[in-house]
Amino acid sequence: MSLSVEIYVRCGCGFRPVVSLLEYLNKIFDWQLEKIPTRNTIENWVKKCGYKIYQEPFPSLKQEGYAQIIDESMMLGSEKMLLSLGINAQKQCTGVLKRGDIKILDISVASRWNSQSIEEIFRQTERKVGSSPVYVVSDNDSKLVKAIGQSGYTHIRDISHTLALFSEGLYKHDEEFSTYSKCLSCVKIREVMRPASYLLPPRQRTIARFMNLSTTVEWSIKMQRCFGSLNKEEQDTFAFSNTHKTIINELSIIFEFINYAQSLIKTKGLSSQTIKLVLKKLNRKLNFQSKRIKLFNALVRDYLKAESGKLNSKKCIWNASSDIIESLFGTFKLIQGDASLAIGLLFAKKSGFHFE
Repeated sequence: MSLSVEIYVRCGCGFRPVVSLLEYLNKIFDWQLEKIPTRNTIENWVKKCGYKIYQEPFPSLKQEGYAQIIDESMMLGSEKMLLSLGINAQKQCTGVLKRGDIKILDISVASRWNSQSIEEIFRQTERKVGSSPVYVVSDNDSKLVKAIGQSGYTHIRDISHTLALFSEGLYKHDEEFSTYSKCLSCVKIREVMRPASYLLPPRQRTIARFMNLSTTVEWSIKMQRCFGSLNKEEQDTFAFSNTHKTIINELSIIFEFINYAQSLIKTKGLSSQTIKLVLKKLNRKLNFQSKRIKLFNALVRDYLKAESGKLNSKKCIWNASSDIIESLFGTFKLIQGDASLAIGLLFAKKSGFHFE
């Protein structure tokens, strides 16, 4: 039973390949096993093992002090799943969080979450572990922020969501940025099946698109550099990359800083030292007269000052990213998104719509 579960978990294969591997090992090593478990049996063992781990107490978290990462991780039908992960409060090593660094504290599903229901989840996990978390990492969702405050916990804001929120506040309703975004959207639709399609900008997320806007900005910078090597038709198609050079260069400066700050704090943790390094980079890269950059500079300074004040001591190295939740369910969301698109196209076809 243990071997079957370990093969499935560690080798990354399906349940049927586990059965085949057990049959092979039984034959090669002459284990003389009378019966090899079926794929359904192995699947049941894996599920029971996962449930047992989920039900077990976490004495190590209580002894060492733990932090909690919480987020509405995904939507299943009309219900939303709230996932709570436990990690050591003090960052253990240089690098991003991995699956082995976390423990699942709670998985709850509801059609609607509010601050009161989330606060109750905090109380349940606190009773389960036997102590309260040193701090809680989450994005800036209002109900999560309110629940953390009502519970009396220290809230560490996820750095990716926070910096993306600052850039969104500056540019979302900016006329110059809106014009640039429309040009990007139009060229993606218009040129998709034309000769210049190999030059099209990368796809963006529909939700929280400011969290991956840097790839589009990088594309725009590269387009400016290679513009002279394009033919006449391609230059006419992508002329907007030169027309909007000012906003593109400004965004390039901001997202270069954002990528640096995120990478540093995700890998080395939130500490007095990393905050100093980020402020040093802020002074060097964002010391411009642009009104938007000045405002962004001020927002980042306020954010870093607030987070610095939450650290218990100068020796504290805390986690400030909830990316691990996204990575846990990223593959499923990708598959789910493709399935939704396929179902939508099939429905449209059966309804009499035609695509050219």
